[in-house]
Amino acid sequence: MPSTFALMRGFPNPFNGTVQIEINIPKRGEHSLTLYDLQGRKVKTLHNGSLTSGKHSFEWNAVDDQNNAVSTGIYLAILQSNQNLRKLKVVYVK
Repeated sequence: MPSTFALMRGFPNPFNGTVQIEINIPKRGEHSLTLYDLQGRKVKTLHNGSLTSGKHSFEWNAVDDQNNAVSTGIYLAILQSNQNLRKLKVVYVK
């Protein structure tokens, strides 16, 4: 079991198509994993709810919450719980 709350990595990064975002959750609780553009606009919610402790992986296929394709660029993946916040840059290229 992971001992730290962490947003591990995006693979591959930069990506073209899909990226796997890996996280570590040390204890069960409410967590959100959301992607934002560099202007701070929410692009996609990958998870919002309860997660058990352990390692988890989420896939993003470069679409927003309305299933529209996003433009190439840098996006911030933000993992948040009640007490913690972690950020990771992912780069989408075509």
